[in-house]
Amino acid sequence: MQYQDPMYKFYCKLGGTWKSADGLCVAVLGKGTGSVKLSYCGGELDRSYNVYETGIIQMGTAPGFIGGMMGLLYQRHDGEELLLDLRGLTLNSGGKELFRIESFWYGNEKLNLELTEICNGQRFTVTMTRCEDGTKPTVLPEGGFMCVCGERFTSKFCPNCGTLRPESW
Repeated sequence: MQYQDPMYKFYCKLGGTWKSADGLCVAVLGKGTGSVKLSYCGGELDRSYNVYETGIIQMGTAPGFIGGMMGLLYQRHDGEELLLDLRGLTLNSGGKELFRIESFWYGNEKLNLELTEICNGQRFTVTMTRCEDGTKPTVLPEGGFMCVCGERFTSKFCPNCGTLRPESW
């Protein structure tokens, strides 16, 4: 029996490329896969994430919480709809930790990333919006497509993130 991930709809909703206004921060979230490639000022992270609806977090079900009263410690951000669980992970460059992720959340059509710079402890927030240009696969001259996630494919869907090929083909 196959099990459908109840958060699949959120992975699809968040899937695509997101960038900060200055272009220093880029997040590529796989459509329907829960994968993320995140980069900021030379630091990178490539892994999977879990997503949680923050409006319905119950005690003990939020990420990183053991249960009981610990679930009450999570402080929801204004406008927050979804929490992407990457807290405590770091953006690295050449094996050196540059930034620690404090919180990564979606709300008001934006991704918000709260980081702490490891070398000086400065904490700040980066806001990203979805990139409309480049969110569809491009047709390659030699045939096939290049997906926004970087995968080359010739099938109807990208095997990596599930993006549908362009209608014109």
